[in-house]
Amino acid sequence: MDPTSSEQEGTARRRGRGALIALLAAAGAVLVVIGGLSLVTTDDEEPAALAEPRSPGTHRTIKEPVTRLDEAPPVADPAAGAPRVLTVPHLGITAAVRQIQVQGGILTPPADATEVGWDITTAEPGSAYGSTVITGHTVHTGGGAVNELDDLSMGDAVMVATSKGRIEYDVTDVVELTKQEMVRAIPKLYRREVPGRIVLITCTDWNGFEYLANTVVVAEPA
Repeated sequence: MDPTSSEQEGTARRRGRGALIALLAAAGAVLVVIGGLSLVTTDDEEPAALAEPRSPGTHRTIKEPVTRLDEAPPVADPAAGAPRVLTVPHLGITAAVRQIQVQGGILTPPADATEVGWDITTAEPGSAYGSTVITGHTVHTGGGAVNELDDLSMGDAVMVATSKGRIEYDVTDVVELTKQEMVRAIPKLYRREVPGRIVLITCTDWNGFEYLANTVVVAEPA
């Protein structure tokens, strides 16, 4: 490839990415774009944005899956399929799952804050490989299905019902990310080559005007 053309393409990609980040920030977006993927989770009543975490000690890294060479390759769960209901017993969550996808560069959760949305470009729950990304609104006045997502701890159960049965997961990671950290985390959260897992995303850290961060929960098959 001609070096000049390569440099021009790289500059165009950087400009396009920067323009989309700026657009999302202006719109009160929560997640930004990486590799063509973007996602937004907002409060139904107020704009949300990512800035700084609530406290310097907040866990802010996504753990990479660890695969032992002597482990058998993952297999699909017999109940694998499109998600219908998300259940998190520890939080008392039972939420209908709607299918959503990126529109205009933004992935928006269902308008009904009692429901959550599954990004249909990601893996079906129970798949042998891939990340199942589910997101929902947090409402600072209460009533959002995933309002208390950051109260989860390692080992807590997450369950997804499909038309074929129920798939159970155990939480392995609970992370709070700033806007800049989320930019770097997107490729990890959307990874397709990892053993099947579920990734839950919502807003967090309401400051009276807007949300300042995102909570990301990763859970692996129980």
